[in-house]
Amino acid sequence: MVRNRIVLKETPSRTSDRQSPNFVQRDNNAKVNVVTRRWREHSKNRPPVTFVGLNPQEPVAAQTIIDTFLGLAFGMFIGTVLSRLLWPVLPQTVLRDNLLAVLAQIKALLNGDPHREKIQTQLAILPLEARQAARQIRMPGCSEEERAKLVALVRALQTLITRISHLLSLRDRLPEITEQILQILKPQSERLEIEFKQMVDALAECFRQGDCRLQLPTVRGALSEMDDAIQQIRDRKMLADLPLEAPLRVLDLVERYHATGEALEECGRLVRTLEIQRYWGDYATVADGLHFWLSVISIFMSNQNAIPRRPGSFHLRSKKNRSCQRNDA
Repeated sequence: MVRNRIVLKETPSRTSDRQSPNFVQRDNNAKVNVVTRRWREHSKNRPPVTFVGLNPQEPVAAQTIIDTFLGLAFGMFIGTVLSRLLWPVLPQTVLRDNLLAVLAQIKALLNGDPHREKIQTQLAILPLEARQAARQIRMPGCSEEERAKLVALVRALQTLITRISHLLSLRDRLPEITEQILQILKPQSERLEIEFKQMVDALAECFRQGDCRLQLPTVRGALSEMDDAIQQIRDRKMLADLPLEAPLRVLDLVERYHATGEALEECGRLVRTLEIQRYWGDYATVADGLHFWLSVISIFMSNQNAIPRRPGSFHLRSKKNRSCQRNDA
């Protein structure tokens, strides 16, 4: 028994040996050596990689510089054309999509969509993106004044969203004592909501076609009918037997209808002042392209002038400097 105990103490376990720092270090070194040996064997079969750079201490052949420049320019040109044709991301396109999405969500609110919280969350984000896109439009047809009009339209749409949300929340929380009055005003309120939807559809059609010269409907007639109905109720003294809270709630609701209609009219007025047919489509500006290539050429020329003039190197010299050198010679 004593001999067995001595053997157990003298013989360490494999698990403790593997967990020791020396064993881990040897294992890591072996792995690194294997990876390095495989990389060297693989690199023997690969062609050598050559880096061409401009060393100011050594002359560079003119053909090397020209080939490098043409290769970079051709690659940039191909990448620009592919990204422009296949995946164009234009600020006017982003603005159009966001405005159409905002109007679609507003119409969904008016239709009584059950996912109201989700819609309101999207309506809080989309106008911010539309405002940023409106400020990023840089085209000859979109002046600074036009961008200011677009930003004002986005803010008017935000006001419209707020007023529609207040209108719907107040309409859904009316007490039962106002049911009698709402039944009297039901034809006028239904017509107003229909007019609101038609106005939203007309604004969306303007943005979809890219032309704000289309005829837009108005909601002033429906608002006038609502005022006439309230006046008839007051003249007939139909609210005398009801508590004071009922007519106050109904008048507040009518005021919300008026505020929503005025916000829609303001959006329509701002849309009529826009000239989106001049910049709403997928247009490419020649001035931006020329400015880009001129900047590339100027950078190339500045790099060439920075190289010290040594025999055998390539330099761009003016005719005046060449003539001066010939005279000196």
